[in-house]
This record gives sequence, structure tokens and C-alpha cells, in this order.
Amino acid sequence: MKRILSIMAAIVCLWGCGKDSLTDFESEADRYIGTYELADMHWEGSALDLNNDGRGSWALLQEYIHIIGYYEPNHYATIEMAKTISPEYNVPAIAVNARLPFPEYVYEDGRYHAEGLQYIPMTIRVENLNDKYDIGRIQINIYDESDVELGDIYELCIEEMTEKGFNVRVRCTLLHEDANEVQTFDTDYLNFTYTRK
Repeated sequence: MKRILSIMAAIVCLWGCGKDSLTDFESEADRYIGTYELADMHWEGSALDLNNDGRGSWALLQEYIHIIGYYEPNHYATIEMAKTISPEYNVPAIAVNARLPFPEYVYEDGRYHAEGLQYIPMTIRVENLNDKYDIGRIQINIYDESDVELGDIYELCIEEMTEKGFNVRVRCTLLHEDANEVQTFDTDYLNFTYTRK
């Protein structure tokens, strides 16, 4: 009887330990899993006037709040364990899920203007949590100065991930209009800063 109880205790212990044990990656990832809120958007190019108030800004959230399509419930991001892609590619990763607000342009009467906002849903897989800069990257297009289209997105990457928040850095092309109303395409970086909720 003692032998049976010992075997049962060993089985329960192994089963329980197996369920509770986490890999090194899972233990590290657990620090980041949660909900985050978009706190800031900063454009590194020329100041933009997206809401047509006559004042350009680099802080685009201030520009966005007066544009059709601005929707604060979309300003949340989540970090969770990523799904396994396939049995052949079973690399542990976290998924950074966000809806990135981006201006939607129209061309009317020979000029561009921001008609509203669109939210681009993205999942960026992060497989290396040890590098706090440039830890997850999606290359979309190769930047070619001779073939730039308004609204082009070239790459997205996660930077500066900490337990308090993270930054999504997007290289893209947005519309710049100077004081003389000359419109040019400006390609630079748009930074989305998320903080833990």
C-alpha cells in the first residue's frame, strides 16, 4: 500500500511540476504579457497639418483627434504568447497585437488631403527578448526614392520594450505641405509609444 501511495505521489508531483514549469522564454515573456495603451505618436519628418487647422505638428495624436475615423477604443495593444506557426517552425515568441492609426489620403482637384484615419491591424512576432532595441521587425517594401507613393509603409519594428511599455517604429511616407501650400511626400519614421494599462 505504501508503495502504491509513493507511486501515486510521484505521478501527481511530476504531472503538477510539468504543468507549472515554464521555459526560460516563457518566464521572460510573462513580464510583458498584458494590455497597453497608445500614449504618444511622434513623426520624425517635417511637421504635418493633418487636421487642416493651419498649424503643423510632430505630435500626431493631437492632429488625429479632429479627423474622421479617430476611435480611441482602437488605441490599445496586447502582448500575448504567439501561436505556433507550424511543427517545423516551433520557435517560442510573443505576439504584439496593435491597430496602428494611419492617415487615409484622397486626391481631389489636383491636391492631396487627409480624408480620415484608418487603423491597420498588425501582429509583430518577437522571438528575441534579450535585445531591448530592434527586437521584432517586419520588412514590407524596399524604400526606393524614385518610386515613392503616399502612404507607403516600408517596415515596422518593435523597439525599447520594457515592462512599462514599448515603441513601434514605422518607416513610411506621409504628406507635407509647406507655408506656400506646396505638397511633398516626406519619408521618415513614425513612432507609436504604448504604455502598460
